Amino acid sequence: MNYIHKNENAIYYECGYSCDNALFLSLGDEKFFLTDSRYQQEATETIKDATVIIEQDLYKKANKIKMNKNRHKKKRVSDELYLLTSKAPKSLNSQFRCQSSVYLHSDLGYKEDEEITITSSVGSVQLKVKLNDDLREDCILIYSGTPGVNNLTSSKHSYEGKAASYQEERVTIQIEEAL
Repeated sequence: MNYIHKNENAIYYECGYSCDNALFLSLGDEKFFLTDSRYQQEATETIKDATVIIEQDLYKKANKIKMNKNRHKKKRVSDELYLLTSKAPKSLNSQFRCQSSVYLHSDLGYKEDEEITITSSVGSVQLKVKLNDDLREDCILIYSGTPGVNNLTSSKHSYEGKAASYQEERVTIQIEEAL
């Protein structure tokens, strides 16, 4: 199980040591104790079941460790994910600045700017990855107006309002890199 503790009591329970500036990160079988340089000697002498990491910005380092571990778990073909579409945040109806990326949660294990193919039951599109941890792990976001996004949706209309039903499509991801 993956989790992070910032509470001193919870950290002490996990590894037998804690201090006022620490994080405990568990990624499956790997455990990490992060603290600043004030506690380096005591932490390295006391903690045996976790890797001690000395860092000033604990949260940034914990996130970097998590992302590096997830990259090695990347799937060749993903489980089905929900396709989310919304208006582009920095343009009016996508007419001035079209997006050319798909947004994914970092826990899915893909790298920023990695070229992937998104496939649905009716078509596919190739896009570059942008990481966004505001998304749920079972969803991808492609802004409306992104070239090729309509290839992923069927021509079915909703019962109410005869509008396109973008969110009805489930998609999979395939990696485009050579073996």
